[in-house]
Amino acid sequence: MANEIKTSELKNPALDRFAILRYSDDSGKTVNDPHEFIRATPHANLHAHRNDGAKLESAHNNPWYVLMTVAGEFDPDRFYFKLKEKMAENRRFWHGFIGRAFRDEKWLEKARQVEGRAEWQHAEFAKYYAGELKISASEFDALTPEEEQAIDRELKTRCGQSLAEQKPAKRVNFPHTFFRNSLLFENGLFLGGAFFNGSHFAGFSPFLPSAELGFSYFEGDAYFNSSHFAGTANFISNHFAGSADFSSSLFADLANFNSCHFAGHADFDAATFQAKTDFTATTFEKYVPSFHGTTLYSDTLFSADERDRDLWPPAKGAHGAEDQKSNYNRIRSFMADKRMVEEEQFFHRREIGVQQVGADWGTKLPYGLFQILSNYGHSIILPISWLVLLGAASAFFYDVYYPVEKPVHWSKPLGLTLSNMFGYLGYVKLYYADVLKCAPWWFKSVLGIQAVLAVILQFLLALGIRSRFRMR
Repeated sequence: MANEIKTSELKNPALDRFAILRYSDDSGKTVNDPHEFIRATPHANLHAHRNDGAKLESAHNNPWYVLMTVAGEFDPDRFYFKLKEKMAENRRFWHGFIGRAFRDEKWLEKARQVEGRAEWQHAEFAKYYAGELKISASEFDALTPEEEQAIDRELKTRCGQSLAEQKPAKRVNFPHTFFRNSLLFENGLFLGGAFFNGSHFAGFSPFLPSAELGFSYFEGDAYFNSSHFAGTANFISNHFAGSADFSSSLFADLANFNSCHFAGHADFDAATFQAKTDFTATTFEKYVPSFHGTTLYSDTLFSADERDRDLWPPAKGAHGAEDQKSNYNRIRSFMADKRMVEEEQFFHRREIGVQQVGADWGTKLPYGLFQILSNYGHSIILPISWLVLLGAASAFFYDVYYPVEKPVHWSKPLGLTLSNMFGYLGYVKLYYADVLKCAPWWFKSVLGIQAVLAVILQFLLALGIRSRFRMR
């Protein structure tokens, strides 16, 4: 299991590995009251010491965090009644800084290699990302001299750096970082991806989530490996253009991934979800998410309806068939354990679909027929439709080649068709003995084939009824 920590290696075996045991200042002196420490020394570095021995640096003094909170951090002691306005101010500073990349020829040369962007200039990139984030493209306009001065002032005060030292296209870097306040940053563009490995999202305020990163766009890979979200973690409607790694992380409260788009790998291996988790309306474009060794909360939601099948990757996607099957199997097993029958059956069908792709031709044929005739035993309409089609075709055939007197009333071939399709009731021998007696061998062969096909379709219909009404 990734990053597994033995109980014997924990400072306090009674607590989980992510528990914060104490806080300290730069000198190593223990801070008993972090709230009072922050009020008294707002720009001092507050360290957090975790149960697994990790020492976390304060985000307050991280230049990337400074760039995200130029208009101010969110004070844990008061609720912002103009919260959205404050977030918009911070976002404008951030996107004005990020927009510098759109005017950098080296970055433009690389970005234009994407198909369809060969002639794009600053305005086209600003318009594209603004459309993805559902914000105004003017947010990427060049920073005014006053805005540059404000950013420079914050950087020098909080981390001793300057705006000139910052590179907008670099990966946002927060390794083993302690976020003492809620990280509220919606609709943000992370042009070089993000690295939050081993971070702790605390958020002392009971009114706000510990991490609010919804409606954001991660152009590169996003790493949240071994992170701890003590409060709500809101990633709603995020776009992850690269891989997203949440492996070995702990979500102590609501984890909201509703309507996200994962274009690359989505790794949740060995993660722990302790509260409601929402993956509904989430698109997994190329890869089935990985939940191996993961502790999922009982109230974990996925989009698992036939109408949602396009949210999941095609069986012939970039992910190998064995990996896809294994990942679907893990999700299906969770649904089975929670007695979520409809969802279990959905992922079982996805699993069979992957098996079908990876099978040889001798196995592919029955799998293919199983899918076409009954959607892997889930549909009621498909078997009924095939039964109607079989009955109509058989009735027409019997009408043309009826072996007894001519002309034949239409009820005769129709009655023979229905009686033969339900041959186990014995009506064929009872009412059509004369037909069986004088019929040639090939006519009897057709009767036999029809009877076998009808039994198979009736069996598939029974499977569909069983599945639809959630019977085990």
